[in-house]
Parts: sequence; C-alpha cells; structure tokens
Amino acid sequence: MAQKYAIKVIASILGKEDPQTLMRSIGTGLEERTMSNKIEDNDLIILNYNRAIELNPNDSVVYNNRGGCFLKKGEYDLAISDYNRAIELDPKYAGAYLNRGVAHNEKGAYGQAISDFNRAILLNPKDSNVYCKRGFTYYSRRVKCTSGEYENNLDRAISNFNRAILLNPKNADAYNNRGMAYRAKGNYDQAISDFSQVILLNPKDSSLYYERGCAYSCRRFNPPYCEDDLDRAISDFSQAIILNPKYIEAYSQRGYLC
Repeated sequence: MAQKYAIKVIASILGKEDPQTLMRSIGTGLEERTMSNKIEDNDLIILNYNRAIELNPNDSVVYNNRGGCFLKKGEYDLAISDYNRAIELDPKYAGAYLNRGVAHNEKGAYGQAISDFNRAILLNPKDSNVYCKRGFTYYSRRVKCTSGEYENNLDRAISNFNRAILLNPKNADAYNNRGMAYRAKGNYDQAISDFSQVILLNPKDSSLYYERGCAYSCRRFNPPYCEDDLDRAISDFSQAIILNPKYIEAYSQRGYLC
C-alpha cells in the first residue's frame, strides 16, 4: 500500500518543481505512515524526501517524515539527526520529540528518551501514545537497574500505561505493555487480564497469544494454583502457531509444556 502511494506521489509531481507542491505532496499522508505502517520501499520514499529538502531545507515536517523512514530501517543516528533538525526548525513540534525519543530508546539511551517524551507531553498532554512510549522506556530501562530501581521502573511504566489507557481505552500497545510489566512484577492475574483485553482489540496478532500463554505458564507455579493454567498456556501457544506457523518461540514453549 505505502509503495503504491509513493509511486502515485511521484507520478503526481512529475514536472512540478515548486518546493511546496513537492514537499506537501510527499509529506501529506505519509507523516503517520512512516511511523505506524510497514513501508515496503523506504529507500524510494527517502529519495523523494531528499529532493524535497533540496528544494526547501526549512520544512520541519519533511525532516520528521524522513527520520521516520530511517527509524524503520534501524538507522537510528540518521533518524535522530533528522529529528534534531525538525526540532530546530519548530521547537514546539511534539511529534518530533516523540519520534526522537523512540529512536533514543532503540539505542538504549533511556534517559534521553524519557527527556524527549517529557517534552512531548508538555507540548501535547492528551497524546496517549507518548505515555505509552515513555512507559515502555521505563519498562526497558529496568534491566539495567539495581533490584530497588528495577521495581521502581516497573511501577513508573505501569503508571504511564495507566495514563495512556485512560486517554485512549483502545490503545492496544498500552494494554500489551502493561501486561508485560505486570508479568515482570509477578502479578500474573493482572497480566492475563491485560493480554485478554488486547486480544479482543487485535484477535489476529499471534504475539498476544504468546504473551498470554507465557503468563499462564508462569502463574501455574505461583499460589493460588490454577489447574487449568497448563492447558490454557498450551492453547494460547497453539493459537499463536495457527496465526503464525513460523513462530519459533511458540513452538518452543509449547514443546516444553507438552
């Protein structure tokens, strides 16, 4: 879909060298796609953003969009460079702070990521997604902390996921991430509840059944014991495999339980 869209853009701007026409034709509709959808040909889209920047190097949206393409490719330093430029051009660009925070998180620069998310929240406090991203950074940071800070980061993560869900009760990522955080704390009942909720929102996502299956598998060793948890875990791993026949981890977990 995105590749066809990009080709359509190219066709629509052939012979048009007006900078605003070129930049907005490329940028409009792609700002969110570059972050949220699978793009089959990032290089093609990046080439068009490059041309847009040549014609007008002062549009923050185009830098943000190109940064999204670099982020999808795993080229985090290039992505951050583009987000830096977007913020230089528009210091109140909440989306650029959000995206730069995601790039910093991917690099393991958790402090910088949280700082960017904090700034994005100041600029747009009603954005559920920012709280979800900040929560995930706290969740990720826990592995580099002492035991006390480990729990503290999990609690901060859950607090952010709570806020994300309050702002958007259909934020599937927030439910899924909160489920993982609860599972990390050993609160398997709440984890299973969250995974069940996100499965209602995205019933075709194999990873959600896998995550819930892991929670059932863990809970069977903790009081109060539930005799059905083993069967429930196997059932979830089986469903994950039905949805994704190449899900190696699901085969491994099901094999271990069987």
